[in-house]
Amino acid sequence: MYKTNFIALVNAYSKDEDALELIETNMNNLNNYVSAVYAMEVQIQTLRFRLEGDEYREAVTNLDRRRRSAHEAAIAACSILNRLAGLEGVEPLYSGNLEDRNEVAEFCIAIVDELFHGRSRCTVKELLES
Repeated sequence: MYKTNFIALVNAYSKDEDALELIETNMNNLNNYVSAVYAMEVQIQTLRFRLEGDEYREAVTNLDRRRRSAHEAAIAACSILNRLAGLEGVEPLYSGNLEDRNEVAEFCIAIVDELFHGRSRCTVKELLES
C-alpha cells in the first residue's frame, strides 16, 4: 500500500527535479528515524558495560537527543510528503494523526519494512540497461 502511494507520488513529480529531491530527502528521514531508534537500543546495551556514571548518562542523553531529532524530522517528512501528494491529487503516504508520535513511529517502521521487502531484486547492470 505505501509503496504504491510512494510510486504514484514520484510519478506525479517525474519532471520536477526539485520536488523529486524533496521527496527523496523526506523518505530518507523516515528511515533515519528507524535507524536512530535501532542504534540507540543497540548502543545503550553496549555502553552500559563500557561507560560509568556521568559518562553513561551523557551518552544515553545524546542518543536520546538524536533519536528525538530524527523523530521530529520524520513527523515533518510525513507532513511534507502528504502536502506534495495533495498538490498533485495523489493518495497521501501517511493517513494518521501527525500529533500522535507513536502512530508516526509505527508508520515509519511499516513503510521502511514494506519498501525493504518490496525492493527490486535486479542487478545494477539490469537497472542501467532499463
